[in-house]
Amino acid sequence: MSKFRRILISGLLLLLISLISQGIAQTGIAHAATNTSARSSSATTTYYYYDHSDKNTNQGFDLCTTPSLGQMQNWWDGTPYGWVGTYLAGSENLAPGCNISNLSGSWVSGIRGQGWSLVPIWDGLNAPCTSLSTRVISTTPNTAFSQGANDGLAAANSAESVGIGPGSILYDDIEYFASNNSTCNLAVAEFVNGWTAELHTLGFKSGVYESDSDLSSLCADAGFISPPDDIWIAAWDGNSSQSDITSLPPNGCWVYQQRLHQYNGGVTLTYNGTRLNVDLDSANGDTSD
Repeated sequence: MSKFRRILISGLLLLLISLISQGIAQTGIAHAATNTSARSSSATTTYYYYDHSDKNTNQGFDLCTTPSLGQMQNWWDGTPYGWVGTYLAGSENLAPGCNISNLSGSWVSGIRGQGWSLVPIWDGLNAPCTSLSTRVISTTPNTAFSQGANDGLAAANSAESVGIGPGSILYDDIEYFASNNSTCNLAVAEFVNGWTAELHTLGFKSGVYESDSDLSSLCADAGFISPPDDIWIAAWDGNSSQSDITSLPPNGCWVYQQRLHQYNGGVTLTYNGTRLNVDLDSANGDTSD
């Protein structure tokens, strides 16, 4: 082979490697804070989602004290509910008075045996502009991203310890904050970015619980982050219908059977002799079966 041909082939190989590297850089998902300077309110919101062919359309309830298996059986027999939301161990912001000591691997397998679907909740850091907690997300985007990723890892480890494994969806609970605060919105978006990226890396689906107004702000940022697969909308309008779930804000985001709706809160009900104080929910999206 001539020297000229060897030089030509070497040059072509270097060019090919360079083009491949650029393509990977452009198409890969970067698990790092997004370039906030590129944000624009006029940008088109795009996001991907998992297969929702196994969506849940039942009514459910959530509560911060994990009921016993006997209580769960009483709330299964002859009631309208098919799924339950319960907090995972290790959540930083679990409210005083909440008791999740019943949560265990045997409890999870027991309620699944009764027929329940499960919505695991991680009560992690809240928005930096909230007055509801002192454990809040950083206003520095890179730090907020890392906090979200750390919470995703902790939530996944907690879920797996009780038999809720990859393929399941985990919901992060972010309580109400003033969504007209741009600094706060950015911090929450980057936290969710890290939360989702980490859960996807670990094989879990990502969900986020927020008020309808706060989710509208997250919708505006969904094209710049790794968006959650499903949302859980807190809007206490008393309406459990499927049509209400799809018509609630945020408009144009998470519309492919990707929604739960908390439609009432702090309700005390009794079924088969078991009295519980719960929040009431409906679903048109993912739960963990």
